[in-house]
Amino acid sequence: MNKVINLGSFLAILTLGVATGIAFTHSLEWTNKIGLNAQQYLFVQQTLYQGFGDRAGWIETLGIIVLLLISSLLYRLQPSLGLLSGSSTLKYLIERKGSISGEF
Repeated sequence: MNKVINLGSFLAILTLGVATGIAFTHSLEWTNKIGLNAQQYLFVQQTLYQGFGDRAGWIETLGIIVLLLISSLLYRLQPSLGLLSGSSTLKYLIERKGSISGEF
């Protein structure tokens, strides 16, 4: 069971790290995009990021699923650790939903 948890942890770190890296590149590009007018900005977004969510969106979803599976395995070994892991994952999901929808 420990090998499964270690493999799952590695997979979760890898997938969520890639998803975070993708989001970070968007913040680095912001300084160049801020000077564009609305028409140029829309053109850049539609050209560069066409199908972006379809190709990269599954990475974050996979990481979250793996984290939930790890939480259930940890709960079987040590309930308090499993509950902590699961609640942290759910907190991440709630915060992520707010940042996607623009709510704070």
